[in-house]
Amino acid sequence: MLIVKQYIIDKNTLAISPATAIEHHAVVLEKTQTIYVKQTPLEIIQYNCIIGGSTFEGRCLAAQQLIKRKQKVPILISEQPRLCVFPTQSPKNFECRWIVANHVCAVTAYEETDSSNLQTTIHFQSIKFHLMESPYQIKQQNLKAFVLHEALRQKTIIPI
Repeated sequence: MLIVKQYIIDKNTLAISPATAIEHHAVVLEKTQTIYVKQTPLEIIQYNCIIGGSTFEGRCLAAQQLIKRKQKVPILISEQPRLCVFPTQSPKNFECRWIVANHVCAVTAYEETDSSNLQTTIHFQSIKFHLMESPYQIKQQNLKAFVLHEALRQKTIIPI
């Protein structure tokens, strides 16, 4: 089990989830491994905004203005390569997970018949990631991330 103090989001990062373990506060799903991090998911996002030359608040404000949305906005983590994450819930909620939008291949309804509260499966290239939020919510969040990506690419405001 790999535990790190801080985590830098990169092209291998797929999702960041909260954890309640004593030795770590986040679980990062990468393409080929899982990493346990002493930072919370929000602290990971905030740290990556800082090393990317901005603040979490600044990235939120920019996203709000670029896509004309106020809540649960996607966050640009890196400009080169352009990496954008979106929250599954309000970033203030402990249960909020962060998904790297660049890697989402599909979002479908969770199909297992078990007693869990899972509703959604995010399909990455070779990994499935399950969530409690509805497929509609996750598709909307992914759409916001796509619109932010396009607004940055076109250097224009794109209201959705």
